[in-house]
Amino acid sequence: MIIYDWPAVLVANAETFRIDARSRSGGETIAGREQVVTSKLGRWVATLTVPLHTPAKIRAMRSLLPGSTAGPTRSASGPATAATATG
Repeated sequence: MIIYDWPAVLVANAETFRIDARSRSGGETIAGREQVVTSKLGRWVATLTVPLHTPAKIRAMRSLLPGSTAGPTRSASGPATAATATG
């Protein structure tokens, strides 16, 4: 699990949380049949809408994005995930 130090200047005006179900398929056969294997496991997905209408908010969001010079600050090891900025 990755925990980011979220900048206080970034305030979300909308958020959604849902469980993303997992399934796998090998594709269709020539006869048109397809086997789909599902798992009862899933992962939580959070979507935040953060308005970026000031230079300070834009800089704060850029500091969270992978590849920025500041880089994301996290308290656990693991791959960084991309954040989506809307403005």
